[in-house]
Amino acid sequence: MKALEAYYVLPSDVEEPFLTLGQDESHHLTTVNRAHVGDYFAAVNGQGTAYRCVIEEVAKAVRARIIEKTDARSEERRVGKECRSRWS
Repeated sequence: MKALEAYYVLPSDVEEPFLTLGQDESHHLTTVNRAHVGDYFAAVNGQGTAYRCVIEEVAKAVRARIIEKTDARSEERRVGKECRSRWS
């Protein structure tokens, strides 16, 4: 499975079950990475929460539905252990 690129979302821009990316993150997602309505991406809020999302609306800001919410810190620990065991 292809890893999703993570985008930063302000905690104040998360209103479950939706989140809205800021203008710069939205530009990078839709213009640089050419994402469209229906595409999936990951977002992090800088406070330890990660979201798996699907794009519902593209304008100056991307509005997305939250599909899954996880503790990013526990995910980082899991991936770190997996990498260490793979390269040990």
